[in-house]
Amino acid sequence: MTFVVPQLRQPTDAGTPTEFFGGVSLGDAAERLTGTIAPRLGPVRGAQIANRNFVEDQSGVTTTPSLSWMAPSTGVANSYRVSISRIDDSGQVQDLWRVYTPSLAVTIPPGVLVMGNVYVLELEALSFGEGSISFTLPFARSVVVSGVIRP
Repeated sequence: MTFVVPQLRQPTDAGTPTEFFGGVSLGDAAERLTGTIAPRLGPVRGAQIANRNFVEDQSGVTTTPSLSWMAPSTGVANSYRVSISRIDDSGQVQDLWRVYTPSLAVTIPPGVLVMGNVYVLELEALSFGEGSISFTLPFARSVVVSGVIRP
């Protein structure tokens, strides 16, 4: 089951919008999916970049900002994944960096973000079967998409 919400992000006023997807999904063996299907893992709460609202467009956050968030209010995340993509004026996306962490915060290392470029970050909460940290069933994830980030 997947429920996604399209999130348009535009690098400049005249730039081409790019579509990212936030939302929730789950996977399980068919025989265990009975009755009402509901999200098993909600999105992270209160996400911030450089102590600012993560989901709003931000400028001047430095090239090594810290990200922080609170655990989902529904379900238990085993791990979190932070992904960073660069967007050019034509709307082309380049995946740059990805990290998995059990923590509720991470600092972007030097060299990933460059002044003058435009980025979108995705913050995923992940839950795997039996408390594992690998992709095992049942599996649940939620994704929160940042605003447009300009260091």
